[in-house]
Amino acid sequence: MGRATRGAGDYCVVLLVGPELVSWITRADSLNLMTPSTQAEILMGHEISKSIAERDELVATIQQCLQRDQAWTRYHAETLADRAETPSVDLAAIRAASAEREYTRAFVARQFSEAAQIAHAFANQHHTDKRLRGWFLQLAARARHYAQDLPGAEDLQKQAYRANPMLWAPPGMAEPYIPLVSVGDQAENIITQIAKFALPTGHLQDFEAAVSWLTPAASSNQLEDGVKRLGGFLGFHSERPEQEYGVGPDVLWLPNDNYGIVIECKGGKQTKNALGKANHGQLLVSAEWFKDQYPGRECVRVQLHPTDKATKPAMAKGTHVLTFDGLTQLVSAVRAVLTGVCLTTTTTQARLPLCQKLLDQHQLTPQKLVDRYFSKFTTASPPPKSEKPRRPSKP
Repeated sequence: MGRATRGAGDYCVVLLVGPELVSWITRADSLNLMTPSTQAEILMGHEISKSIAERDELVATIQQCLQRDQAWTRYHAETLADRAETPSVDLAAIRAASAEREYTRAFVARQFSEAAQIAHAFANQHHTDKRLRGWFLQLAARARHYAQDLPGAEDLQKQAYRANPMLWAPPGMAEPYIPLVSVGDQAENIITQIAKFALPTGHLQDFEAAVSWLTPAASSNQLEDGVKRLGGFLGFHSERPEQEYGVGPDVLWLPNDNYGIVIECKGGKQTKNALGKANHGQLLVSAEWFKDQYPGRECVRVQLHPTDKATKPAMAKGTHVLTFDGLTQLVSAVRAVLTGVCLTTTTTQARLPLCQKLLDQHQLTPQKLVDRYFSKFTTASPPPKSEKPRRPSKP
């Protein structure tokens, strides 16, 4: 991993540990941010790691480097020579950095109008890259604000938010929900996700990091995000409408089939507590929102809940429940599919039929998934009425 210090002849061993780090560093777009030598060493480390199964093998491999084993140093040098290439120059990034630097110089000098003009001019030249355009429009809006041009600042910020909804939204500018038109084939979506990683095992690490929060102990935000990401790993379009738009369910899974899975998450409830009228009512409201947005799709109502019991007033007939036991089984099935696809040594195109075969085998196609991993609520027995204590008889 490069040099541990600035000496020309130093050496070290670097261990990259943790699913989130390994997932990030094996993504193709992340590797492209690194020098060719660093990319080569990461790929080299991945290949070496595949042959290490036990602790003693790990220690022996580390010692080969630290003790300057001749076979290791020759392998390292030859691999770097073969793989390391001169990096290409990203002229677009240089131009953006140069414009941002000129903006900052003018802003620090309190020449706010000039700073706004620099950022606005650059934004107008970049209509195709909406995220970059939005960022520079927001810079222009900030400079306009400091120049006491408040109407101009608000107008620029609105333009920035339209171009890039991840930026700050002016009051009343929340984007309306736009129903999705097409989702795409489930297996193809999964293969496309895997292809984003230079090393397919990085996709498995990403999956493990995502599902680590699917426990009753997770916060509501962690749980909902984990369920959302699980839907993505299943090859569905997955989103959190309530968080992103202020309306709709906690999580929405949209398969390519003619229906949608509306999910409300209640993870912090005690196992003994049955689903009540208020919580089920929230799911029914989300289901009505879904019917308005997707009138041509059938709505599958799902409550993530610790127990499959519901009170009689909740009227949960027709609603599916996904218990944490069922969720664990679902996660295990998805893990089996992704492991089978990612660890096979074949081309991306050849992975497609294998993925479809594994989805069928583990009953993860949309309709089979509902029948296999979701169940129906049963009515909880009412608590027994306590008898009133008898009054003691008078003496």
